Amino acid sequence: MIKEENNNKQELLVRELGVFELRGLAREVGVPSPTTKKREELISLILQKFKDGMVVDPKRKAKGRPYKKLSSIEEIVSTMTNAAENNIKPMTYESIITFTQELPKFNLSDDDTTYVLEGIARQNEDYMLFCCEDKYVYIKDIDYAEKLRVGDKVKVEARSIGGKKNYIATKILSINKIETKNYQTKVSDNGEEIISNQTFPYGETKIFVGRRNAYLFKEDLYENDSFASLTKYCKENSINLLVLALNTSYENQIIFKNLEFENFTTPYGSSNIVNFNKVIDTINYAQNLIEHGENVIIFILDIVEVLRALDKCFVNEKGSEHCEQTIIIADKILSLGKAYKESSSTIVLGYNKQDKDEKYLNENILRISKKI
Repeated sequence: MIKEENNNKQELLVRELGVFELRGLAREVGVPSPTTKKREELISLILQKFKDGMVVDPKRKAKGRPYKKLSSIEEIVSTMTNAAENNIKPMTYESIITFTQELPKFNLSDDDTTYVLEGIARQNEDYMLFCCEDKYVYIKDIDYAEKLRVGDKVKVEARSIGGKKNYIATKILSINKIETKNYQTKVSDNGEEIISNQTFPYGETKIFVGRRNAYLFKEDLYENDSFASLTKYCKENSINLLVLALNTSYENQIIFKNLEFENFTTPYGSSNIVNFNKVIDTINYAQNLIEHGENVIIFILDIVEVLRALDKCFVNEKGSEHCEQTIIIADKILSLGKAYKESSSTIVLGYNKQDKDEKYLNENILRISKKI
C-alpha cells in the first residue's frame, strides 16, 4: 500500500515538471538522449525507471541548467523506498559543466544570413557547442567537427535557429587560429611537475611562475600602467595571457580595448549566464593550452567577485558561505597553477581590501598561494 502511494506521488510530481526539468531528471535516472524525446515519452520512460527500482542519489544535485533548479526532484527522491548510500557519485567540475543548455530543434530560419562567430568549444553529450556572449552555437555533423577538443578556440560560419540566441554551425573556419583543413589535434607530454624559481615583473612586485599568486589590489587596473606592462611582457615572451574579470568598471573596459590578451572580461552589470560562461571558458581554454605545452598566465582581477558571480547561478541548499558548485569551480581554478621543465601555468588571484576577511579567500586561496 505504501509503495503504491509512493508510485502515485512520484507520477504526480513527475507530471508537474516542465520539459527542461524532465530532461534533467531523465539524465539522472539513465534515460538515453533525453533531448530527442517528447514530453510524454520522457514521463513514461522516467516512471518505468522508478518501477524498475532505479534510485536517484538524494545527496547529488540534479544535472540541469545551472541557472534553474529542478524544483521537484528532491521531493521525488524523498519518495524512493531504497537508499543509495553505497552508490554515491560526488559532484565534480565535469558534472557541473557538462553543458546544460538544451539542444534546440535544428530548424533553420527563413533568414539565410551567415554569421561568423567564435568561442571556446565545450562538450555536451554527443555534440560540441560554444558560447559567444549570450549566443549558443551548436556544432554537429559537419566536416572537421571530429578534430575539436574541449577548450579549443573555434571560429565558424553559422545560421540562426530557434530564435536570436541559438545558432547552428555550417562550416568550421579555424581551430586555435589555424585553418581547419591544416589543423592537427595534438597533446604534449609535459612530463613531471616541478617547482619553478622563475619570476616575472608586475608593477613593483614580481609574480612567481607556475604558482598561485595572491595580489592585494590597492587601486584599479586603469589607474597605473602595471597591467599594460604585463600585456607587453607576455607578447614579447610568447606567453598566453588570459584575463578573467567579471563586472568590471567602465574605465577598465576602455583600456582593455587597446591591449592585447585573451579577453574573458565582462562589463559591470553583466548577466549571470554571461559571467558563468566566461569563468568556464577561461578554465577550459587554459587547460587546453596547458595540454598543448603552452606557457600561460591566468590573471583574475577579483577572485571574490568571481565567487559571488558563480553563487548567483546556483542554489545554496546548505546555507554555507558559497554554493557547493562554486567551491568546486574555484578549486578547479586553483589547480591550474603548475610548472613543468618546458612550460608553465601561472595564476594571479587579485582581491580587494574590503574582502580581506572573506572566508574562502583566507582559508583556501591565501593558505596555498604566494602573497605578492
